[in-house]
Amino acid sequence: MIKDINTLIQPNGNFRWRAVTASNEATRLGIDNSIKEQYIIDNVLYHVTNLQKIRDIFGLTFVSSWYRTPQLCKAIGSSETSNHITGGCTDIEVPSISLVKLGFYIIENLPFEELIFEYMPNGWIHYASFKDRNSKTIKIKDAQYNFKVISYDEAKKYFKV
Repeated sequence: MIKDINTLIQPNGNFRWRAVTASNEATRLGIDNSIKEQYIIDNVLYHVTNLQKIRDIFGLTFVSSWYRTPQLCKAIGSSETSNHITGGCTDIEVPSISLVKLGFYIIENLPFEELIFEYMPNGWIHYASFKDRNSKTIKIKDAQYNFKVISYDEAKKYFKV
């Protein structure tokens, strides 16, 4: 298990275990958001390799949400089946590029199970990647919490890429 949340997930990487479980809401609500299962750690280890590729190319990468326990997901109104529960999913922003460019970089260059353009243009990218799942599902989520699954070509047209 994780011995020190301040250690780097990967040697020579930029992400620490603290980023995986950090949650202001969990702290505020008194919810233990620590990882207790090996498969979640394994998912984090795979996902961070893809996040590091983004960081290496574009620089500073903000992770606003990574792992969430089912209890935390329920408490904040998220789905209890969210990919965040598995450790292989992050909500991210990269200040050096637009969210649309970030989303299309992932779509065109990295493996992914799910990519959601959330609350564009000022939201974030929800990015899920798993070693054994690569369905490449692209979604848009609007301010009314509506999801729409779209194809790559529809995404290009929607975002005028």
